Amino acid sequence: MIKEYKKKIEECYPIRVELHAHTAPASPCSTFSAEILAQTLAREGIHAVALTNHFGPYHMNLFPSKEAFLEQYLSDYLALKEAAKKYDLTVIFGIELRFSENKNDYLVLGVEESDLSRIYDAVEGGLAHFRKVFANEDILILQAHPDRDGMVHADAELLDGAEIFNLYPGYNPHTAISAKWAKEEQLPIIVGGSDLHHPGGEGACLLRTRERPENAETLIEVLRSGDYALQIGGSIVLP
Repeated sequence: MIKEYKKKIEECYPIRVELHAHTAPASPCSTFSAEILAQTLAREGIHAVALTNHFGPYHMNLFPSKEAFLEQYLSDYLALKEAAKKYDLTVIFGIELRFSENKNDYLVLGVEESDLSRIYDAVEGGLAHFRKVFANEDILILQAHPDRDGMVHADAELLDGAEIFNLYPGYNPHTAISAKWAKEEQLPIIVGGSDLHHPGGEGACLLRTRERPENAETLIEVLRSGDYALQIGGSIVLP
């Protein structure tokens, strides 16, 4: 019976989406070039990816100027979009945002490439300030791996949800604690991601949807609707 249910869910949600991935040199902790990431995801049968390179004080300070950082950040995204054309892979613009106030990370969807300068300037202001800056725009803020060591739970009123299942192998995400917190705070959106930095982790945790999201707007619609499933390895999870 369980196998039948699993098969039905897989058939109902055939599209596989990676919500958390990084490329170098924008994220120097990654060993994926744009080309290799596109190849790797296509080989795994993944249909879409949200490129969420690191965007915060540490990575900003690796560059000599604001302009140099933003140029490289955008360059990585455009390079992945170009590489993805050969593999029928949809690339969605996102960021993994960190503010100066603490070590928390947030997956942000719905911002545009043209917003990068404003985002850069908002990093010093913190999460609450960022929400005010983008108050009139339909963006989605998900706290990434909220119980990784050194991180604290953000104010739930400032969040749209959380990345409870983070499958990056280098850290303990304390998934059970995150799941309990998300339930207590009644966070409306629960997601997971492979947090791809290196080959070998592709497909570890994927969003499964009915149709392919072609951009951030349609991906946000799916997440807000709750009409999706998660795939962890070969298992199906209903968030």
